[in-house]
Amino acid sequence: RTGAEAALARESRYGAAPRPSGPAEFLRLVDVLPEGRTPPDALIEAILGAQAGDIGCPQGGGDRRCALIFVRVAPDAPEAAVFYDRFRARVYAPAPEGGWRSLGRLEGDLHCPEVRAALAAGAFAPEPPALPNLRLGGRVLALVPGGEPGACR
Repeated sequence: RTGAEAALARESRYGAAPRPSGPAEFLRLVDVLPEGRTPPDALIEAILGAQAGDIGCPQGGGDRRCALIFVRVAPDAPEAAVFYDRFRARVYAPAPEGGWRSLGRLEGDLHCPEVRAALAAGAFAPEPPALPNLRLGGRVLALVPGGEPGACR
């Protein structure tokens, strides 16, 4: 191989897969939990619509593989879904008018193994925000506390 070919092979070896063209391709790149669960096409369409470019899912897998985890964030709330890619986690819920919509992002030490394992097992509890949100320039911004001591990175 030439130097350029070798560099391209190294770069794309761990790169994200091309953008899925639909639900079947999406499901090849994403672990769905609980196992055996099939997400509705409308949820996959909402995820693909919210992601610019590729969806950030590595082709090889490993501990950074993308995951779609169904959760109930409150007893009286409809079931939601958390989509983890390599860089962020977004929460989706059924929209009142049909389909699914993004509720927002989870912030914090998302890729700690214990965080992913707890979410996959449904071992979580809602916690009220420690700080209030701020409205600036007509937009609501969330104040997110810094990492806790001993946080994984």
